[in-house]
Amino acid sequence: MPADLSKSGTPRRDAAEQALASVDPVPGARKPDPILVADGVMRRFGGLTAVDVDHIEVQRGAITALIGPNGAGKTTFFNLLTGFDKPNTGTWTFEGKRLGGIASYKVARLGIVRTFQLTKALSRMTVMENMRLGAADQRGENFFRALVPGTWRGQQREIDERARGLLARFKLDSKAEDFAGSLSGGQRKLLEMARALMVEPELVMLDEPMAGVNPALTQSLLGHVKDLREQGMT
Repeated sequence: MPADLSKSGTPRRDAAEQALASVDPVPGARKPDPILVADGVMRRFGGLTAVDVDHIEVQRGAITALIGPNGAGKTTFFNLLTGFDKPNTGTWTFEGKRLGGIASYKVARLGIVRTFQLTKALSRMTVMENMRLGAADQRGENFFRALVPGTWRGQQREIDERARGLLARFKLDSKAEDFAGSLSGGQRKLLEMARALMVEPELVMLDEPMAGVNPALTQSLLGHVKDLREQGMT
């Protein structure tokens, strides 16, 4: 169960609040230790401008909300930052490294993972199989190594152990062998978040994490989001 972080006094929450204490609460304000910086990012679809971001910085260790009505371009902006789409103009960096033109799977390996407004669980695979897919650099993915089990079985055991730990943390361990398609909408959100953590990311981008989730699971998701920060993620 994630820790109750609604009260003040948690180390990383206090650190983030102290770092941002002197920052003006206005869009585009400079942050003391940004993990992500974007400048002049624009995406057009024909005559429609879907994204037009002049400047934005995401403070390391903070929970940052991107707020806007439906159709404001939030998901499109996520797609641009994570390599699922390309902008017409603009640059952005993660940990000082430019990410423009980098494929989405490489962005994930660098430490940025994201979830989707419409969950991407593979419904005809089990929950555990979905979790295994989230792990990066699996030796068994190579055809020739796959023919020699000794080269990947040890790593597979480590992946399974991490997956089981995350499923227990998100209260999905009892569903491990169920098909992902049998989960409720809220449980799929939890599965997607858990799967994203298989790569041990630095920055977790959640797209509409509470959409379509019942009140009980909403509180659970909020607790997990706060718990991520306490474990060193942004």
